[in-house]
Parts: sequence; structure tokens; C-alpha cells
Amino acid sequence: MVGFVLTGHGDFSVGLASSVKMIAGPQEEFDVVPFHEDEAGEFPQKLADAIAASAERNDGVIVFCDLMGGTPFNQAMMNTQVVPGVEVVAGTNLPMLLEVLTTRTPESTTQELVDCGRRVRLRRPGPVMDFWQSVLSACAALLILIAIMGVVYAIYSAVKAKKQKAYFAELHASLRKGQRVAFAGGLYGKLVRVGEETCDVEVKSGAVIEVSRYAIQVISR
Repeated sequence: MVGFVLTGHGDFSVGLASSVKMIAGPQEEFDVVPFHEDEAGEFPQKLADAIAASAERNDGVIVFCDLMGGTPFNQAMMNTQVVPGVEVVAGTNLPMLLEVLTTRTPESTTQELVDCGRRVRLRRPGPVMDFWQSVLSACAALLILIAIMGVVYAIYSAVKAKKQKAYFAELHASLRKGQRVAFAGGLYGKLVRVGEETCDVEVKSGAVIEVSRYAIQVISR
């Protein structure tokens, strides 16, 4: 049989082992060696003892770690040089561990179980993950579309403002006495005086009012 040793930072291994027990029940030849910062000096020996003991009882040992390059992984790799038949698998998660545990039989080899774990780790995400990936992709596409529309609107507004500025500059420069003009509020009148900043406008009642020349919107004739 192949023995399993589960290790990782903090309570990673303890929590994962608890989940395995809840889902699949107690497991044979399944040792847990957590790595806590306050026990860093004792951890290498604890892990080495667990691996050596499992190797004596079994035909091989697989050490499951959380992160490649972390202390648990590095210490496990050092033990592969001392104890024969030891393999190390990094990136362990619950689906991988459950798959390997349920696949393991007394006749299983170490390499077969390592390959099984790697296949699970590389397996394509399930329907739930596909759904959320689709949602995220749709959101990203929507945000890109909104951004493009914002850029187009900004360009359109800038062009429109430029045209309006040019139109009013030409209009206000061409104001002459006697012209009939209109204002934004719908008021019409005839220019009787054109000044640099203001104009005098005669309305239908005969009254003459002084207005800003820049309030004039249209020259009707």
C-alpha cells in the first residue's frame, strides 16, 4: 500500500484532513503534519519522522503539500533524497485528495497515484466554474463596450462643442443694426444698436431692451 502524508502552512493540513474525514470517513495510512511558525524548529524532524515511519509500513509514500517552494514542500523534497520511494505533490486541494484517496487500493503504485493527483489538478473546471467564468467574461465585455461608448460620446461632444463655438463666433461677429434676431427663450426683436458687449433690441411693443450680444442665438434675417 502507499502511505499518504499531508502537510502545509498553518492549519491547512488539519482543515483538509477534517474535510476528508467528514466526506470520505477515516483513512488508513493518512498522516497529518501541520507547519506552524512557532514550531518551525521542530517541524523538519516531525515531518521526517512521519515520512520514515510511513515508508517502513508501506511500499511507498506520497507527501501532499499546499505550495511549491514553501517550507513544507522543501522539507519534503529533502526527504526524497534520504528515504527511497517518496514522492511529493504540490498544489493539493480537496478534490485532488478525495480522488486519490478513493482511487488508492493495496495494489496501487506510487506513480499511479501521483499521476491521478496531477490529472485532477489539471482537470478542466466544472459547470459551476464555467458559469462564473462566463459571467465574468460577459461583465468584462460589457465594461469594454461601455468604455468604447464613453469614448465615442466624448469625441462627439467635443466635435459638437467645437462646431457650436465656431457658429456663435461667426454669428456674433456678423451682428449689424437693423437685423432681426432671436434669443434662446423664444424672444424676437430688431437690433437698434450693436456694442462690443451689449446690444439694444427693439421688441414688438416698441420697447427697447439692452441684452448681452452673446445671448443672441439666431439671426432670422
